[in-house]
Amino acid sequence: MQSRVLSSVLLAFALAAPCWAQESPAPEQKEARVPSRNDVLKETFSDVSKAQRGHSVKLKSGSTTLGYGVLIQGGYVLTGAAVVGDRGEVELLDAEQQRHGARLIGWDRKNHVALLKTDAQGGAALGSSKGLFIGQFVVTVGLADTPLAVGCVSALNRAVKPAKRGGGGNILGQLFGMNQSTGPKRAYRSIVQHDSKIEDGMYGSPVYDAAGQLIGVNVERAYRGSSYLVGADQIRAVLEDLKSGKAAAAPKAKPDQAKPDQAKPAAARGYLGVSVEGVAGDELKALGLAFAARVSEVAAGSGAAKAGLAVGDHIVSVGGFEPSSFEEFARSLRSLMPGDTVQLGVRRGDQLMKVSVTLGRRPG
Repeated sequence: MQSRVLSSVLLAFALAAPCWAQESPAPEQKEARVPSRNDVLKETFSDVSKAQRGHSVKLKSGSTTLGYGVLIQGGYVLTGAAVVGDRGEVELLDAEQQRHGARLIGWDRKNHVALLKTDAQGGAALGSSKGLFIGQFVVTVGLADTPLAVGCVSALNRAVKPAKRGGGGNILGQLFGMNQSTGPKRAYRSIVQHDSKIEDGMYGSPVYDAAGQLIGVNVERAYRGSSYLVGADQIRAVLEDLKSGKAAAAPKAKPDQAKPDQAKPAAARGYLGVSVEGVAGDELKALGLAFAARVSEVAAGSGAAKAGLAVGDHIVSVGGFEPSSFEEFARSLRSLMPGDTVQLGVRRGDQLMKVSVTLGRRPG
């Protein structure tokens, strides 16, 4: 009896074994890699990169890559002033791996962009940065088929002061920064901030919108994930002067050594030669403007007087920049120096016109 029971149990186990084998779980498979945000965005905007990469160039000094630049029409290259520093001659490497010579002809001390002359052909047309809005995608283009970086605009018309050494207000930077600043090295009167991942070797790189328009040039990567670009409208406002060498020559000191505009004594600042009053409320609404500074007095013999500014004129822009407050308006003028020429947007009655004013020195 016991032997039959034992035989039945063994037979049951033998019959059940194939079932266990079929029901055993399959070996675990590794999960597919989840694309990062930047991977997805780079793929999304790869058409912009492929269409515009031919305008991007690398700037080199010997075997050292200094950074990027963008070839614009007329045989010129725009880049960040920190990229070229005080070098008078650099070499360009284009998308076809061809090398070209380039000569530094202008450096804008307010926006920290530099202009070079080259024999390379073609180039991008400057678009407009006026319509940029917070949250808008911007595409930094290098020499690859995919963008160097893609991000979103996070601030407009931002005034930036250079970070203090030792980490500024960042306690970790103060403790472990070994006396190095953790923020921007230069002062900017009006900058566009975006969250693209910009590395040191990407300074000077061109930035496009989703439609492929050149909207600016990266001039710096700040800390905490932000980057800075100078808008196309600010560049356009000084471009002709840079080409002719009037606005700014190559710097005698490296841009990193430049002092912020706010540190200039009043006597060293440019003198426009007008007294102005802020316009607000119903008066501003009647003009249909977001901001205006009404001229209340024009000093005889000043740059403003020579340019034809008159009492009652309304100044609405400075060098292509449209202030949104009287503080921004004053700051945009404060960064100018004697001898600088600035283009003012002026509303006179129903007429909107551009007036170029060469600033002098403050009397006394």
